[in-house]
Amino acid sequence: MARATSVTRGKTATPLLIGTLKIHPAIGVARLGNDPAQFFLGPEIPGKGPVGADAGVGTPIGGGPFSGFKTSATTIKRQGQRFYIFIHHEGKPPTEINLLNPDVQSIEWSVHLANKKAAFFEFNGQAGNSGDVYPPATARRNLPEPLTQLIIDPGKPQTISGKNQGPKKIDFNMGGSWPKHKVAGNVVIELLGELFTDAAGRLVVLGGRGETKLFKPKVPPQIDNYANNDAWLDDVSDGSIQARVVMKNGAVAAAMNAWILVGPPDFAPEIGQVVSLYDTLWDVAAHNPSIHIPKDAMYKEEPLKRLVAFRDPMASYKPEWFADVEPFLRNTVNQKFVVGGIAHTLPENALTSKSENGILTFLRPPAGNRNFAIGPASMPLLYGDEYDAGGNKDALAVTQSQWENLNRWKGGTFDVVAAPTTITPQGLDRAALESCVGGALYPGIEASWMIRHPFLYKEPFRLKHIGTVLNAAMTPPLTIEAGLFSQQMALPWQADFNACADGAPPGSPPGTPATFGWWPSQRPIIVTKAGVPVRWDRGVGGMLGMVTAWSARGFVVKSGSGFDEEGGP
Repeated sequence: MARATSVTRGKTATPLLIGTLKIHPAIGVARLGNDPAQFFLGPEIPGKGPVGADAGVGTPIGGGPFSGFKTSATTIKRQGQRFYIFIHHEGKPPTEINLLNPDVQSIEWSVHLANKKAAFFEFNGQAGNSGDVYPPATARRNLPEPLTQLIIDPGKPQTISGKNQGPKKIDFNMGGSWPKHKVAGNVVIELLGELFTDAAGRLVVLGGRGETKLFKPKVPPQIDNYANNDAWLDDVSDGSIQARVVMKNGAVAAAMNAWILVGPPDFAPEIGQVVSLYDTLWDVAAHNPSIHIPKDAMYKEEPLKRLVAFRDPMASYKPEWFADVEPFLRNTVNQKFVVGGIAHTLPENALTSKSENGILTFLRPPAGNRNFAIGPASMPLLYGDEYDAGGNKDALAVTQSQWENLNRWKGGTFDVVAAPTTITPQGLDRAALESCVGGALYPGIEASWMIRHPFLYKEPFRLKHIGTVLNAAMTPPLTIEAGLFSQQMALPWQADFNACADGAPPGSPPGTPATFGWWPSQRPIIVTKAGVPVRWDRGVGGMLGMVTAWSARGFVVKSGSGFDEEGGP
């Protein structure tokens, strides 16, 4: 194996640097919270859920009166994302590099977050979703306001190094572009994130504190649209993660960059998505040979060796129970705990038997009928990406890869491998994304449809180099840089989060019962509280009300054999 290309010329690499350094997860996820100090960490092992901020690796988050996710009736902990560095080889498993390695002198992390929502195009369904991505046939938000009033961007990365360091803030004190209130002159959004390191020098990234404010007077304050509301700013963000490793012999290496998405809270963090962002990006990698698969040993191990086999038409591909089947069944069965009256879920025996037993008759094929009829082949009962396309469509379907895996399982062709219990780079990549929305991306919660374009990716789940130009025709050019994905999202985030609850099929006459939802495993619809069904958004008072009411919402957590809301009004 050749020496890592990033080792400084003239220095002799130590054995630790013979290979390729990569940051994992390749795409991480942090979530807003208004508690200024306490936080927890996002999932690090597939299927295991969030972990406590001070707990050991993989340790579940603690309990308490608010189940570990809140500190009071109106304060929510932020979800942080921890990043690791692994050295990848072709001939042996990847190895973590951190400050506990005796040959490592230092690790310097650099994080650049930005929010460019207010200066981007209005979201308009699938408008602009072509090979060129943008511009769509829609106006920019907040025209003709100057960019200095619209873009929240320190203009440079924040850095941190060492053990048990932080917080290092990504805030207005760094300079760059921080919008001011036109009347009072004060900073509207003060903070996009904070950085910490753990006892091994790994990076922990926290996002903002849920600030959503007007940058100019709007009397009375109003939110009229699910996605596009001028004069508003929020502290959702996204951006790049970089790392530089210095060895005690002077050798220096840079790791392949990663990305961080900062989104709203996940109010049912132990209930996964029917179609997760991991499912969606796995499908992108599986069906686009242009996305290069490296020769790293990671792709010869579970579950990524199945991705390699899936792309090979000559291979005898078999899905695996814990990677390809069981998570989908478990997440689909658990929808009943967050949708209430929308009761069309898989039969109760879906998880107790590894036999298909007719389950696929419930599912809507990805290439089949996407209308809103209820009956056989109509699951999931969720809206799709083209909600407003007319013709009484578009309902959500599983991805093509999910469909193919489930049909092979139906035929009895599948393997069973022990579920993962330890930290691995491929497990970190999956754990971060499987709790995120992979559909409908209208616009979604953590990212919208732009994230599934194959030309973004250097390898599965990992974006190309920072600075890669995606659309040179735009002014400024669309580039892989901080704020790339969050700029496409709803402004403010609470508008869409409130509006996308449950409803009838588009075009239904008034009074039609609500039978479809959006993302109930993150934004619940009907839950049980002390065993009594209640609306999760009770007392909110519409999209404007959610701007202040979000932090009083309850979390749906494990309770006995089911799930119950705790910490809500």
